[in-house]
Amino acid sequence: MPRPLILTTLILTAAAQAAPDPRPEPDPRFDLTAPSEIPAPPPAANRLTPNPTGQTLTIDNPDELLQQPELLHRALSSAAIAGNAQAVKLLLPVYRRLPEPKDHTLLDLAEGIAAHADGHYTRAVKHLQRAHRAMPQAVIIRLRLAQALKDDHRNLAAESHYQTLLDTDLPPEARTALQSQLDEIHNRSRWQTELNANYTRDNNINNAPSQRTVRYAGGTWTLPEPQKAQGIAYNAGLARDINLPGHWRIRSETDAYGKTYWDNHPYDDHTVRTALGIAYKSGRSEAALLPYHQHRWYGGATYARENGLRAQWQRQLSERHRLITAAETGRPRHPHRPSADGRDSSLSATWVYLQSPRQYLTLGADLARKRARDPDEAYRRKALRASIVRIWGKGLGTALTAAYARRKYDGAFIVPTLRSDREYTATAAIWHNRLSFRGITPRLVTVWHKTDSNIPFYTYRKANAFIQLGKTF
Repeated sequence: MPRPLILTTLILTAAAQAAPDPRPEPDPRFDLTAPSEIPAPPPAANRLTPNPTGQTLTIDNPDELLQQPELLHRALSSAAIAGNAQAVKLLLPVYRRLPEPKDHTLLDLAEGIAAHADGHYTRAVKHLQRAHRAMPQAVIIRLRLAQALKDDHRNLAAESHYQTLLDTDLPPEARTALQSQLDEIHNRSRWQTELNANYTRDNNINNAPSQRTVRYAGGTWTLPEPQKAQGIAYNAGLARDINLPGHWRIRSETDAYGKTYWDNHPYDDHTVRTALGIAYKSGRSEAALLPYHQHRWYGGATYARENGLRAQWQRQLSERHRLITAAETGRPRHPHRPSADGRDSSLSATWVYLQSPRQYLTLGADLARKRARDPDEAYRRKALRASIVRIWGKGLGTALTAAYARRKYDGAFIVPTLRSDREYTATAAIWHNRLSFRGITPRLVTVWHKTDSNIPFYTYRKANAFIQLGKTF
């Protein structure tokens, strides 16, 4: 086979093997979309077809190759050049046991391919960089290194290697394959936009108790009637990462969410948050430190302004398990309610388990502490939540979420009893991919909420159902 054709085949094969983003996981905000499929572990085998000439090598016992070092070297070389990770992982332990002298460049190349296949991208980069320094003109080593750097999210370094490969004399097919990898890296620094909106109707917008007259604390209290409202609920997000050397990047985020009611504007509620900070991302973990400013409007007037700091970290624990954590602290200012001024802090942790290619589970816990000038405005809140998302046959999807929280206040208001609330929330959603139009999949969502309080004024329940429309681009 002529050399350009061999090179084209290798590049095309390597590009096809490169994952767009290793082990993608569900969105940490629990977007109700299908989880990514989990790759099945490769089956054990001893039949190797690694070399570009198309020859097949059958080995009953790889240890036998210790007696034939030249054959072992050729077999490992062919497997490494072709990027046959299964064959490399079979032969590599045997090659390590060979006495010196042996080909350490080949050893580093094989170690890098094996580590890359197992999701150990940092280790893969280390070995492949060493092989590249030993043979800087070897195209296949540079290609493997570029792939490992990309999957380890070292975007600038990966881009440099892919660009160097594109600057060489390559056939059109190979150039197209390499350009697709380069485009994927460029897409990581593009603006990411998310939009969701739905009609909403609330028959108890003021959270009025179910009882109009309550006997409490030695008196009879007449409580307000529930008010109705209908309008539009929305959330929108705009985010971008600007690549820096290594794993680092500058991260910018803007989120806007709220509700506007065309028949009851005093309950309009809008929030905008902007954040700009630093982030670190590798193939298995991600961390960010984001100072933010938040502005909330209620009833057409400023309700609160807040400056704060958010720290977040997530880790791919294994092929099926991911841990997501976040901590936040801020100091809101309320121009019309200075009694609520203080410091807000929160912690959250979420475990995500991809049970199968069609189903994932989440379990989470949250802690929140609100401090305020007046003790009756300050509280502690603890919460537990769980969800299950399932993709059934032919594109049908469902999601169920349940949450429980306990909120205890520091001080009393009007009555001498310290307020203590129990909060229950359940959400159900269903959608079908066949109903998608231009990337928008409608979802039927139902939400039920109940708050039980030791002070009857704050006990209420409500339920709502709506069609949600969303798009990410």
